[in-house]
Amino acid sequence: MIKEERIPTKDGIQLGAKLFTPNEEPKAGIIINSAMAVKQSFYWDFASFLAQNGYLVLTYDYRGIGKSSVANQRDKRLTLSAWGENDLEAVIDWCGKHSKALVWHCVCHSVGGQILGLASNNTQLSSVYCVSAQSGFWRLWGLSISQS
Repeated sequence: MIKEERIPTKDGIQLGAKLFTPNEEPKAGIIINSAMAVKQSFYWDFASFLAQNGYLVLTYDYRGIGKSSVANQRDKRLTLSAWGENDLEAVIDWCGKHSKALVWHCVCHSVGGQILGLASNNTQLSSVYCVSAQSGFWRLWGLSISQS
């Protein structure tokens, strides 16, 4: 079963989310953190696969993206740091309240792994699996041009 959810953040943004429920008692819960500006719908096949294998899965859009879009794209609350400090924090809280008995994990893609450290409640997650969540520090990236 797939259910639309709305998750409020502490600064008043409503996040659009989908909860994928398995047909049996869930083994655990999994939050999927998207890559930079990637809509949650990109991960729905993966979320469905996880649910078919016994996991309760939550996908969501960061503020300003997809189902979490806002009327004013110049809203000062639309910051990258707010994705971790407010959005992910609200998602972790919501998941913990929604399914208190479950152990929660997070699958992070790209920036989804980088913002994980910004959520003050990230210690409530039992594990984190990061896919291509490289450092954003520019000096760690090789240059393809000659440095003379």
